[in-house]
Amino acid sequence: MPYGVVANSMTDRYVDAYRTAKFQTGVGATIKKASLVVGGIIDGLCLINILSNLGSQSMFGPNLFGAALGLFGLIVATAGGAIGWILGTLISAQGQLLKATLDGAVNTSPFLEDRERARIMSL
Repeated sequence: MPYGVVANSMTDRYVDAYRTAKFQTGVGATIKKASLVVGGIIDGLCLINILSNLGSQSMFGPNLFGAALGLFGLIVATAGGAIGWILGTLISAQGQLLKATLDGAVNTSPFLEDRERARIMSL
């Protein structure tokens, strides 16, 4: 098989693999950001709920049950945001590991020239 055909085949394979790795890293980053934003919004709403229930005065005093529910929501939302951030970090790390593996494979490939290696690795 001619050298150019092998190099083109290798280039296509590696470019597709790098796209997959970049997509996976992007999905992980999106999950991290979304979990922090959603968790923060829910935390803010729970804090408003707690403060409004503790600040309201009725003939029975402050609404402790409503404040307790708000505290429970605050804890659950914080834990959910943290778990989402951890999962997003793990997904992003898998994409980074794939990129590192591909960098090693491209660097040691005898079928590619330095110019092709640099183009494939986006250097």
